[in-house]
Order: sequence, then C-alpha cells, then structure tokens
Amino acid sequence: MALTTFFVVQFYKAINFEKRIQTTYREVGYGHKPFYCVDNGSSIFLLLVVPSATGNFRQRIAIRNSWGSVVEGDPSLQLGFFVGTPRKNTIKHALAEEKQNYKDIIEVKMDEKYENLANKSISIIEWMYLYCNRAKFILKVDDDMFLNINKLIEDLKISSLRNSIIGCKVTHSSPSRFPLSKWYISRQQYQANTFPEYISGPAYIITGDILSKLYFATKCLPYIFLEDVYLTGICRRHINAIAVGHPGFSCGYRDQGPCGGHFRYKITGHHYYPEEIERMWFELNDRWYTCPLRHSYLLSKALDILFLDF
Repeated sequence: MALTTFFVVQFYKAINFEKRIQTTYREVGYGHKPFYCVDNGSSIFLLLVVPSATGNFRQRIAIRNSWGSVVEGDPSLQLGFFVGTPRKNTIKHALAEEKQNYKDIIEVKMDEKYENLANKSISIIEWMYLYCNRAKFILKVDDDMFLNINKLIEDLKISSLRNSIIGCKVTHSSPSRFPLSKWYISRQQYQANTFPEYISGPAYIITGDILSKLYFATKCLPYIFLEDVYLTGICRRHINAIAVGHPGFSCGYRDQGPCGGHFRYKITGHHYYPEEIERMWFELNDRWYTCPLRHSYLLSKALDILFLDF
C-alpha cells in the first residue's frame, strides 16, 4: 500500500512539473536555417537525416527546439526531416505550412506504413547520393530519439573511421519464421538461419565514403522490409563495410530514465516523448543539474509498466 501511494504521489508531482515544462517549451522558437547541400555537401561534417511520419509535427518541433538547434550558425552541420506522402488534406496543408516555415522537410513519395520503413530509408540514401554525397558523416536518427549531439561530434572529430556503419551492433540475430509475426521473413525472402551483423535502426552513423556503394547495393540485392537488417547488415556486408559497435548508442527501449543528466556520457536514447526530449536537452546542458528520483530508470520503468507514462 505504501509503495502504491509513493507511485501516485510521484506521478502527480511529475504531471505538474511536465505541465510547467510544456508551457515553457511550446513558446520556444528560432529562425531555422534552410536545409542546403551546397556543392553536394562538400563542406558538411555531419548530415542529420530524420525519417518522420507526416503527422509527427510535435516530434519535429521538439527536435528543432533541442538537439537539432545545434545546427544553427554552423554550416558544417545540416538537419533534414524526410516524410512520406500525406493522405489527409488537413495534414497536407499543415505540412505545406511547416515546409514553408522551416525549409528542412524533404518529401518522399510513399505511404507511411511499417512495411515501407526500409524503402523510405533507401529513398533517403538515394536523395543523399544525388544531392549530398560529399558529406563526411551521415547520422540517420528517428524522431523519437534523444541525442547528445555535442558528444557525438566530439567523438567523430577524434575518430579515423572509414568504410563503416556505427551504432548499436546486433549479432547472432535470426529471422522470425512465424507467419503471424510482425517481423516475419520467409525463406524465399531470406534463406539463411541468421542475419549478418547489423546496426540497430533507431540511430546509426554512415561514413560518407560508402554512401554511393551502399546506394548501389540496394539496386542489386533482394529486398527485405527490415530496414536495419537490410541496409546496415545485408547491404553493408555486400560492400565489405564494417559494422562498428559504439557503447554510446542505445541498444534498448527507454533504457535510461527520462533525464538529460543520464546522457552526459551517452549519445542516444530510444523512445522519448517530445516534451521529454525538450526538457532533457535543457537538463543535459545544465552542468549542475541533478536528475530527480522520478526520472530514475527504475521508477520511470515502473510507471511505464503501469501505463502512467509522462
């Protein structure tokens, strides 16, 4: 009983705190620079590409207000959101306004559905091959990711990585042969019993020197819809690029509590809500900030399990 009371009290405290944070951050804005790849991106050190569902307006705002804001005033960094084709007129009009306001949206012509994730990523690679193929590094990162971009840039500047895809490395993974599984892969689609090593899909770095080879691999290898397995596993292996595991990249789902202080020595965290991302960015950049108990891993996990997400 005491434990239940404790959870309830902490939950209501968190709700009040989140409301204050939401009020603060929804008023934040800045003059976002247009997404340009001059001279095919020859001056770009890091190109951030974010696949995003057409209706995920709040997620994109959160990124612009947090880790995406680092691109401001730095021509060596560029940020672009890649969206599919909107079906509803309301979303279509809102997206057109967003594109006009921020000039960082690239639209690819395909429906937004899970089975198209790999095709969408292939379209992004094709766009980069055509228009931005001289960028030194490319970060593909989902729109529900928290990113310590400053640490990532520091790590990349002292690295000598080439011919690589970097992130959370997955090994000894097997295809699901159960026909009702969301991830079902038939033997006709993929015959082997195990997948090659691959980099987990929510966030990974591609070194620019393999971009064209990776793109052409997608033109000659049989397609499967598992984006990370296909691009960072099957295609990567085909071009003899290296899968490099990096301890700063999250391998799990909300495997850190939702507090920026937990990410001072990490690079990515998976599946955080827009209000959390904005708040966590503020916390990360406050060197004196101490994460409260309610944002500890165990307590936040317990609240997630109890469907009391915040």
